[in-house]
Amino acid sequence: MLEEPGAAFLLPDDLREKLRQTLAAILEWPRDTIWQTVQEQGDDRTALQGHLAAIWQALREKHQLAYANRDSSGQLHEGICSPCRLEYDAAANCYDLIIWQADEARAIKMRVARLASVQCLDAPIPEGTEEAFHQFLADRRQSVALRIERQNNAVERSFMMFASYDKEASYDEETDTYTIQLYYYDFDRCEILQQILSLGAAATVLAPADMREAIIERLQAAWQNLQ
Repeated sequence: MLEEPGAAFLLPDDLREKLRQTLAAILEWPRDTIWQTVQEQGDDRTALQGHLAAIWQALREKHQLAYANRDSSGQLHEGICSPCRLEYDAAANCYDLIIWQADEARAIKMRVARLASVQCLDAPIPEGTEEAFHQFLADRRQSVALRIERQNNAVERSFMMFASYDKEASYDEETDTYTIQLYYYDFDRCEILQQILSLGAAATVLAPADMREAIIERLQAAWQNLQ
């Protein structure tokens, strides 16, 4: 970990160097056997070291963040927030920051690579933030049931794409298909829709009805564009 550039934000430089000197006589494990990149594309972790270090410091010290975030349309949003989670998606090779906006009483998920700036502040995270955040998640937990057929590596792709989500899976020997009950939060809905669509005809949405309708609407819109 001390030699891995992608993990550099986890420790201050002086502590990392001290550990290097202390462990100089320790035989290093071959990194190829314990670390591999699943997705070559995605976030440039080296370029994000400053942002990741600031976020990690804020989470560790329970301090607020000042941020400037550029959304997918290019619009810049600035503010002060309480960081709740730093997530890494191994399948997509990207980092996401989940923050709590007290004035709006909601959580927001932002791609770290789209942050124009981020700074750890001296102001502490207000009391009750963690409880409010977890209640927010509990109120917005949703699920979708999928049937996955053995086409175009769809089963393997499904478990890789949905690796970061809670799920339950069962196998039907008669039909040679998998049923996956996938749990997610409403702010991940668009991402879930895109991932299901990427599985093509190998995936069938069993429930709920509104998710089936959303898939159908997107497929119809794509068909209209092709025509």
